[in-house]
Amino acid sequence: MIFESKDSSESTGAKLRNNGNDSNGGNKDFKLVSQFKVSQQASSTTAVKSIEFARRSKSFLINTADRVIRVYKTTDVVGIKDGKDPEPDQKLQDLVNKTMWKKCCFSGDGEYVCAGSARQHALYIWEKSMGNLVKILHGTKGEILMDVVVSESTTCQVFFTFT
Repeated sequence: MIFESKDSSESTGAKLRNNGNDSNGGNKDFKLVSQFKVSQQASSTTAVKSIEFARRSKSFLINTADRVIRVYKTTDVVGIKDGKDPEPDQKLQDLVNKTMWKKCCFSGDGEYVCAGSARQHALYIWEKSMGNLVKILHGTKGEILMDVVVSESTTCQVFFTFT
């Protein structure tokens, strides 16, 4: 679902609580702009694990329980008509190991997708435009990946959190 901010004087829309100090006591009204189902095949859907938005491009990705990372253009999703579910621009996955993704994110410039595996101790990097796997970086066995964050600069700096 994609929400946009709405005038607080109207009574319709979803209410979300924030911690900000605004004249509405911390409540903001949002209007539902678009919604869709993430489909695995023609008739089945899959659970969404996480959603990440790119900082510098109009894209977002959805990490799902079927081990596929789906990349969408926000403009395509907002423009949905007649209740149709959009097709993702890219479907990214590890076809060999069928890796489950712990954390996914975009690079600082939004041109690459990075995903940390839950069990393989590796970071996968794909080119967003073509969906090509660019690099697999292997980590130390025995540590559990908790988070992956890419810096906002144009150089690629990746920060991992292990336990």
